[in-house]
Formats: sequence, C-alpha cells, structure tokens
Amino acid sequence: MLVLLPAVVLGGLVFADWTQARHWNGGGDGFAGQLGAAIEYGDRLHYVGHLLLGRTLDLCACAEDVAAEQYKRAQWHGRTARQLALVTSDRPRTPAEWVGDGAGIVASGARWGRQGTLWLTARLPRLVG
Repeated sequence: MLVLLPAVVLGGLVFADWTQARHWNGGGDGFAGQLGAAIEYGDRLHYVGHLLLGRTLDLCACAEDVAAEQYKRAQWHGRTARQLALVTSDRPRTPAEWVGDGAGIVASGARWGRQGTLWLTARLPRLVG
C-alpha cells in the first residue's frame, strides 16, 4: 500500500498533464515524446511536487525559508483558487489538519489516476492493435 498509493497519485498527475501535453506540439514525437513533455512541463505534477516539498519542509521550523520558496514555486503552477489557497492561506497547522491535507492530496491524485485508467482502458485495444 505504501508503494501503490504514491504510484497511483504520481501516475494520475502525469496522466492529467499528458492529456494536455499531447497537444502542445501538434501531437508529434509519438507517445514517448508526449509523455516526456507532460513530465517536463506539466503544471499538475510540478504543483504537487512543490506542494509536497513545502509541506515536508514545513515540519521543521529551521526550513521555513526553503518551504516558503517551494510554496512560491507551486503558485506558478497553480490553476485554481483552491490550489493557490493550499500554498498561501490554507496551510495545515494542527495534526488533524495535516492528516486531512494529506488525505485530500492523495484523493485528488487518485481521482486523476482513475480518470487515466478509464481513458487508457477505453483506448488500449487501439493502442495495442
């Protein structure tokens, strides 16, 4: 479970970015190029990466400046008001808030993973055959 959950979240983020990245260069470079573009330029993946680094660094008061820098970088990739609030005003402070925050991040990634799985399942016969 400790390996599967992060893999589902990461895969969901990459898929969410890939659904847009595949159109960035007119569909060229094939699947591998499109996937690489999603990983390199995808806002969702980078947003969550900076958010998680900020949250991790927030656990130690000695890393306050570095955590603030990660939140600032996450803002560049944030697309929604909720995403921006998570890196500005809605940071967890209590243990219960930390648990809820982590669960929300995992649930969001799992939703993207589910969407990616459904999309891939519907198209797999065409991709393979």
